[in-house]
Amino acid sequence: MLIELDESLLEITTQDMTGPIISTFRKLAMFKEECYHIITAKKIDILEHVMKLMEKHDQCTEKTYLEIIQNDYPDYGGLLDEVKYKVLISKNIREFQIITSEDVTVYVVPVDKFSRMFAMAKTCLLSENINDCKLYVQITKEHYKNEEKACMAYNIQNGGGSTCANVLESILQEQQDKKFCLTFADTDKKHPNDSFGRTLSDLIAIHKQYSNYNVSKLFYLKNFHEKENLIPPSVYGLCSSTNCNLEKILKIEQEHSTHHEKLQYFDIKEGLTVALYKREAVKNYFDGLLNDLGIDTTNILQRNDNYRIIPGIGDCTPLVLEDIFENGLEEKLKLKTKELQVEPDNVRVSVIISKIKDNISKRLDFYDNLPEYIKTAWIKVSEAVFSWCCCPLDVETSHLIQL
Repeated sequence: MLIELDESLLEITTQDMTGPIISTFRKLAMFKEECYHIITAKKIDILEHVMKLMEKHDQCTEKTYLEIIQNDYPDYGGLLDEVKYKVLISKNIREFQIITSEDVTVYVVPVDKFSRMFAMAKTCLLSENINDCKLYVQITKEHYKNEEKACMAYNIQNGGGSTCANVLESILQEQQDKKFCLTFADTDKKHPNDSFGRTLSDLIAIHKQYSNYNVSKLFYLKNFHEKENLIPPSVYGLCSSTNCNLEKILKIEQEHSTHHEKLQYFDIKEGLTVALYKREAVKNYFDGLLNDLGIDTTNILQRNDNYRIIPGIGDCTPLVLEDIFENGLEEKLKLKTKELQVEPDNVRVSVIISKIKDNISKRLDFYDNLPEYIKTAWIKVSEAVFSWCCCPLDVETSHLIQL
């Protein structure tokens, strides 16, 4: 995360350098040493002043890393106007504050309380399922792939599905050594006017209870059912094990642009069941789409509740992570190529190889071809993840993810 040193720190004199303030500056130096967070200021004078104060109180490595922070100013000073969330360390306040203006949130921390309040740790990413966090991180990397802004450092914590609110509470209720925490959640909304699901409602209640004294954000996209809706059907189609149930939702994306909004609320995993369709609001919302898809709904309510009017494709997130964002397709191509070397006349394997090659080619520019409704959501995701996880670019260590 980006931690800004406020101009008020210029007012600190050598006589003001109490233990808590020294501890804060030491911790900032350690953040730099471990590449956990970016430390910068609007003016290089502020960084120089802090370093000089520490020179008189320390002969240790902290001074060295504060000097590096000062030297980093040209690289990271510009990020102050780009990030949507940041921490501001100030001398002019006595208690923790959260200031939100337009689309930027600033967590203001007193300089003499920062070290005790916050742990020596990377940003914590929390979600119901580990793959949720992984997907949001990969979306961010894809969005910024042509920009060398910084790296990202983070720890992923599994919320355990319905117990996610309990996990969040255990993180936020700490009185000291707190972590910066970004929590992701699905809305589980089935249509635009639907209420939030139980898990998100519980998370909202917990976050509201503790947010006034935590560097914490609960992130959700109110116009999307769940994370799976952030991936267009055409991208699911590029995965190696394309589900035959993809046909109808792929048709919505490619032939019925007026119904793209439906893909934001459609349950990608489970599909549209009769039980769900019996809810009047859901029926009214999806009827126009079903009609345009040529699906006769005359006697559909007489069918079994489990019948899928539009089938889902199951949990394909692991496959998307592997084949789209990593090198899964290339690895599968290697395996199939070896198979063909053993059986040169195997037509089935030849067809599979041709399909994988075609999908690899299409994957290269899939981001540029994203539907607008998804691209807008990806920007929001990327701005949040980058703001919370950004760390220095110039040190290569195993726990860093370079954009």
